[in-house]
Amino acid sequence: MMEQHDSLPPRLPLAVDLDRTLLVTDTLVEQLLTVAFRSPLGTLKALTTLLKGRAAFKQAILRIAMIDPRSFLFNQALLAYLKEQKRVGRALFLVTAADQKTADLVAQKVGLFDSATGSSPPVNLKGRHKLEYLEKRFPDGFSYAGDSPADLAIWAKASRAC
Repeated sequence: MMEQHDSLPPRLPLAVDLDRTLLVTDTLVEQLLTVAFRSPLGTLKALTTLLKGRAAFKQAILRIAMIDPRSFLFNQALLAYLKEQKRVGRALFLVTAADQKTADLVAQKVGLFDSATGSSPPVNLKGRHKLEYLEKRFPDGFSYAGDSPADLAIWAKASRAC
C-alpha cells in the first residue's frame, strides 16, 4: 500500500524494513540455509549463540557465510516507489532487524538510503526496539513501510504507514 497525502508535512522521512518488505525473502533464512549447506557443524555452533540473543545469532551466521547481494530478490513495486520518492527529495532510511552488515550490503546495492540501521548485539532491532529507535531518530514524525505483526506498534506510532 502506498501513502495517502493530506495535511501532514509533505516529506516525512520514510523508514523501510528489509525482510519481506524491501526484499521478498528473509535474509536470515537465506543466510541460515547457505550456512547449513556449507558448514553443518558451523551451523550447530552458531545455534549456541542464540543463548546470547537473536542479534548475536545473526552475527554468528554472517561470520560463517555472508549473503551474496546479487541473490537479493527485491519487491519491485516498493523499489520503484522508493526511487520516485528519492527523486523528489524525500529522505529514505533502511531500518531492519537484520544484522548491521546485511543492512549495509543492501543499502549499498540499492543506493537510495540516507542511512542503514540494523541489529547489533545485544539489541535485535525489531518490534519495540525498532519503535524506540524510530521515535528517538525522528521525533517530528516518520512514515514506515513494514510487513509483520511485530510492526503493529510501529504503524500505530507512525505518521503514515506504507
